[in-house]
Amino acid sequence: THVSKEKEVKQGGKKKTLRELSELLKSEEYSTLPPATPLYISELRWLDKVRHPIVRSEWVKTATSVDVYDFTPLARRMPLWERSEGGIFIGDRGAGSGLHVDQCLWSNVGRNWCGFKLFAIWPWEERLTIPNEVGKGRVFHLPLSKKEELWLARAKVLCLVRPGDVWVFSGGQPHTALVIGDGLNISAYESFVPAHPDAMGLLVKTNMGKAHWESCWMDDDDLDELYEDVVDNLQRSLRAADVDTRLRSRLQECVGVMRSNGDDYCKELWEQEDRGERRRQREDEESSYTAESEDRTPAKRAKTSSGEPASC
Repeated sequence: THVSKEKEVKQGGKKKTLRELSELLKSEEYSTLPPATPLYISELRWLDKVRHPIVRSEWVKTATSVDVYDFTPLARRMPLWERSEGGIFIGDRGAGSGLHVDQCLWSNVGRNWCGFKLFAIWPWEERLTIPNEVGKGRVFHLPLSKKEELWLARAKVLCLVRPGDVWVFSGGQPHTALVIGDGLNISAYESFVPAHPDAMGLLVKTNMGKAHWESCWMDDDDLDELYEDVVDNLQRSLRAADVDTRLRSRLQECVGVMRSNGDDYCKELWEQEDRGERRRQREDEESSYTAESEDRTPAKRAKTSSGEPASC
């Protein structure tokens, strides 16, 4: 029997520089790892914010010079497009991102610069069953066991990501990636919420038991701050003169979904907007949510909305 699980290299909640990471790998805690153990560096970015190299008015931690976000002005009109903290992923053969669901029920767009990786994503209907059966962090190393073959046979999509490929997928569905072939694999991801009521309906189910696997929930305070960003983005886009009728209609539908299906804090935010008030938690203290938070701290409470009791 072989069970392959990722071992996360971290100590406490503090983000580490590459030098600190190198020293940690040499420590006694990791001394038992074989020298040929494949490594996967995730969320590589600046430790502190810097000016974006092409949009000088933006302060970001992302280490990429140009993102998908920069290729279309519509990206700036979406309810959410988290590019400011987008990280780079670097791995060698046999390393990868173990099975998981994102901490937030959003979409992702990936870019692959070099190397190859296998990517698998399971259908929405399997959002809880597959993670519960497989377990968080399992890496599907070759050769596969019979049980792993059966799990992968239930995937919605199995694909080979090649150099130059760009792909979009839902982070709310279980997924995993494995680097294959010779040489390093280098890729990056941006998380976003499309201007569509279905996408917004999925977002506001984050941290809800029937929709979101609990082991990957976002911290509640960080989720509240993310909702603040979404409300601000929607209001900004609806005020913009360059938004066409179709997009404006979609954005208004997204507002309606947040108002009717969102949790208590979503509704409170829109009630504040209706009263002409505005208070943001993230302006009181620094937000810690990122597109793919390293800590993935379990939420302190279950989110609730109409039809989604806290006991789920």
